[in-house]
Amino acid sequence: MKNDVWKNSPFGEESIFHPKHNNISNKSLPKITLLDSRQSFLPINETVLITLEIDWSIKYENSSFDIYIKSNTNQVELSTNTFNDVKQGWRLKTYVEAKKEIQAVLIIYVNGVITNNISITFSRAANDDINAAKDKNTVRREIYLTFDDGLESGTEEILELLKELNVRATFFLIGKRIESMYNRDPDKCLSLMKDIFENHCVGNHSYSHANEWYTSYYRNGGVVYDEKNGKELRRSVVDDFHLSKDIILHYFEKANGIPFPKKEFSEKVPLSKNQKNGVLRFPGSNTWFLKNRFINIKKTNRGNHWSLGEKDTKEEAAVLGYFYNIFGWDIEWKMSLPLSSELQANAIKERHNNKTLIYSDINHTDPNFDLYSKEYIHYDRPVQTVKQMKDEILDFAFHSEVPFDSKSKSSGKVVLLMHDRMFRNGKITKNNTVNIEDTTELDKLRELIEYLKKINAKFKTVDEY
Repeated sequence: MKNDVWKNSPFGEESIFHPKHNNISNKSLPKITLLDSRQSFLPINETVLITLEIDWSIKYENSSFDIYIKSNTNQVELSTNTFNDVKQGWRLKTYVEAKKEIQAVLIIYVNGVITNNISITFSRAANDDINAAKDKNTVRREIYLTFDDGLESGTEEILELLKELNVRATFFLIGKRIESMYNRDPDKCLSLMKDIFENHCVGNHSYSHANEWYTSYYRNGGVVYDEKNGKELRRSVVDDFHLSKDIILHYFEKANGIPFPKKEFSEKVPLSKNQKNGVLRFPGSNTWFLKNRFINIKKTNRGNHWSLGEKDTKEEAAVLGYFYNIFGWDIEWKMSLPLSSELQANAIKERHNNKTLIYSDINHTDPNFDLYSKEYIHYDRPVQTVKQMKDEILDFAFHSEVPFDSKSKSSGKVVLLMHDRMFRNGKITKNNTVNIEDTTELDKLRELIEYLKKINAKFKTVDEY
């Protein structure tokens, strides 16, 4: 292939199709069809959803292509993406922002050669036309930021960022993590609990988090809390959530200087200051149970040991759903390997196998690893880029009529799952030390929130869902 082919490509030698990167031949280029192009009307910024179908006449494994969208009128680049692992019948959705009427051309490069030019025209709706827009063309965007597994490393940084940006979120807390932080740093623990109580929504995420043994947790009747005469004693999943509820209430009241009347499994659910109802999320299971609305539970036969038990929460949801709205998630901002949860699970299992696990010692059941240390600072970091998260959120919010479209549980509402520790400060420097002031990962969350605010998305907590 001649190198001058690349002169007009916006990717140049950085394209994965440049000869120095890729050996796919030009003998069979894909047919690319525009399936759908829909405009969403918003007062300030608009986006157009473009859905393409990729039809390779010869199927390549792990094949890819570059896509470039630019304006015909002023040659301004609107979007540039490289897509990997393209397979037969693969469909692409991408969004383009427009602040005024504009004609754009979607240019697709395969092996550095322009294979398709698809013209697209879209415009900004006049403010007077906003309310007149058809329902199917109007995209409501309600974003529910949820953070799992606190209190932990990163909780403090996230709370400070949310305060700065004036955004509320939902924190699904683990009872033993609250106790662990209080043992290590009482003042910090109470400060974080007070912040969540005053400004956010609190969710119950169990006391034990199954000690990271999810299959055993749901299939075998809860979490082991002691052993006597060689027999495991288990706290049921329901009681594990009741215990976590009492811990959350205790530290809320402790943080606010209110005496906590000790009641075993009181009828209360944990609520923050302005929270409307109790909310819960099962560990390791994307279960939804919203009263009188919809239920989505992966059911398995617990008596059949060939079935997976991790997502079988049927019995527990039936009980806990009486007190709580149970939330899963639409999209997860995933964490990179290695994972600190595996460190914890392995530490607990090792003590269990060696018969040295003391269930009453929280240092044994919730082993702490310093995620700010040089050894672990790279654990649990965000996988997807901010651009990928933007596109995925917009995609899930908009329920198109295209078959097999990725959709959120409710049109216009997107519940985003994240974990506090993903966004903690700190990064390894060139000198192989940790710069604890580095906010690279937290800035990714900042960029996403600021973008969503820019397009007039509404941030809500799950009790408002």
